[in-house]
Amino acid sequence: MNKLLIPFLCLFIFFSSCSDDDNNSETNEVNLIIGKWKLIEKTENGTELTISGCELEDFTEFLSNGKITDTYYEPDSTNVSECIEFIDNSGNWKKISDSNYNIFLDDGDLDYSAIISFSQNNTIHTQTYTIVDGGESYSYVDMYEKIK
Repeated sequence: MNKLLIPFLCLFIFFSSCSDDDNNSETNEVNLIIGKWKLIEKTENGTELTISGCELEDFTEFLSNGKITDTYYEPDSTNVSECIEFIDNSGNWKKISDSNYNIFLDDGDLDYSAIISFSQNNTIHTQTYTIVDGGESYSYVDMYEKIK
């Protein structure tokens, strides 16, 4: 009986100690985008745009289920020094390759593919993309800081 038990125990220990490192590294890589990100810089067609007022409170959250939640703020019409929060849960994201993501914002005209690069220990990501609207092409470079 002991002669059979020892080989089975050895096989059990061998197979239970193996892990699939490829899946773990891919999961970690996919998860870089997941979290809350605050827009800190925006460039349109090479010109830096000013982010001010209520826009300073805006953030985007990339969820692990592929959804995007945009939380943005606009001035209160009765008190412009106050900001009103709006939440848009209509977006989705999908990783295409190491630095290429499709971003789908379901408001009719903002489905785009973005090249996303991560820097500063993955606390900053930069999106580079182009949107065509009414025959006009607009190139953007947006920089986001991870806030959670």
